[in-house]
Amino acid sequence: MGIPTFIVVGAQKAGTTWLYECLSEHPEAFVPRMKEVHFFSRPEDDRMSRLEKGIDWYKSLFPDQGYLATGDVTPDYMFQPYVAEAIHALNPKMKIVALLREPVARAHSAYWMRRRYDPKPLPFAEAIKVSPALIERGYYHRQLVPYLSRFGAENVRIYIYEEATAEPEAFFADLARFLGISPAFVPLSLRQRVGETKVLPPPFGFIFYKVLSPVINLPGILAAWRWLRRRTRIKEWLFGKLARGGDGSSYARLPKEEAEKLKLHFAEENRKLFELLGRDIPAWKA
Repeated sequence: MGIPTFIVVGAQKAGTTWLYECLSEHPEAFVPRMKEVHFFSRPEDDRMSRLEKGIDWYKSLFPDQGYLATGDVTPDYMFQPYVAEAIHALNPKMKIVALLREPVARAHSAYWMRRRYDPKPLPFAEAIKVSPALIERGYYHRQLVPYLSRFGAENVRIYIYEEATAEPEAFFADLARFLGISPAFVPLSLRQRVGETKVLPPPFGFIFYKVLSPVINLPGILAAWRWLRRRTRIKEWLFGKLARGGDGSSYARLPKEEAEKLKLHFAEENRKLFELLGRDIPAWKA
């Protein structure tokens, strides 16, 4: 049993699945077979919580030797305010990684992720009223302060999704140096689209996410699926044929007027984040 040396805490729909796949390829890094462990999440906040399994179960997921870095990638952690303290209690020297996406685009992507097997989905404007977390998950400044205050800036690395995907090699090399693993290794997944939200016909969406996905995640099958996905275009072919909108792309863009209204909503929170980072994020400007 071991204790992880790093945790990717968020954000949801900001490239954490892509990052997990890249880390899982690195020979000097280890991440558990399950991408999202959900150990520090409380059951009342997260139906996937595994807190009740206990700390010995959590430690059993990580080897105590053989790797230079071992980590947990669970993007719900950043959104849950008590998690930073729980992680600090386990390892006060934990390295914390956050990957942030422009909050309007993040909320819209999360909305489409939710409705991919919903037979009667609400329009986006109504969904964010019924499910305020769609918006609240984009309040990054207030979510990151607890990590910076506990772990210190030297142990917290904040990346911007739009910048990371524009220059993936530079992003992953910098992350590798932060984690203490070789920055020279280039994962096959680095230039692939992993975890992208697709618009699927409701019957297929239900079958894939509720029936096929649990089967794919079985240990032996998962290894084979990852091997094929990294080396072939099987995933692109599968979803390109079945996704709506003949080009195999994901969901439709949010109307400009609606997007601009939400950008104004996030303006003050983003200003505080920019101050925290010591710089603006040009990709997030209207």
